[in-house]
Amino acid sequence: MSHFSCIKTCIINKTVLKRTLIDLGFDYEDIQVQTQNKLYLKYVMSIKVKKNNINLFELIWNGVEFLFVADLQLWKYGTPYEQLLERITQRYSYNSIIEESIKQGFIRINEEKLKDGSIKLLLQRWH
Repeated sequence: MSHFSCIKTCIINKTVLKRTLIDLGFDYEDIQVQTQNKLYLKYVMSIKVKKNNINLFELIWNGVEFLFVADLQLWKYGTPYEQLLERITQRYSYNSIIEESIKQGFIRINEEKLKDGSIKLLLQRWH
């Protein structure tokens, strides 16, 4: 019997999310997920994430943020979902910072991955 777990994220930008998935070596497919309650039927945006043609998890838009949805009993990616979600969140944050910095006129000068796994960025903007 499968058990699907749904985890809230802070991911709200679909374009940055897709860039993040590519950066981490995942393939993805945009799909529409059908949901229904007693009053109506609706379709929501979803991203099905794959690696080597194996469906791993979905990121489903709930109107506020993307939810991480995975079948944790049968998942065979080899990395605990907590670590994977942490990697996705870190890279998403990195890509968000870079995107917003460029909009504000900054350029990336240097970046360094630290021993604790964090990334140190050096950005510069000339007036």
